[in-house]
Amino acid sequence: MSLPLPPLPYQIPGARFLASKTRAGLFDEMGVGKTAQAIFALDHLQLMRGVVVCPASVREVWAGEFRKFSGYRRKILKARNIHDLGLWLKGRAD
Repeated sequence: MSLPLPPLPYQIPGARFLASKTRAGLFDEMGVGKTAQAIFALDHLQLMRGVVVCPASVREVWAGEFRKFSGYRRKILKARNIHDLGLWLKGRAD
């Protein structure tokens, strides 16, 4: 298992901002690391469970980003239907 990539200096305030809010969004330009900031915020809060809503075409990308940036190894469920949501609700996936 490799160590996660550390945040870039400008990503730290964004991750802290997300971690401090109940609801928030990052509206930075493409390519500056919004995905990484979201993952760093989850790690900062030590949250093991969450939901990422994204197009099916980028599901694998998100799974890879969690492996790349997170210090935690989460069970990732790539939901395909409502039954997969039921598994998540029962705590069988993170």
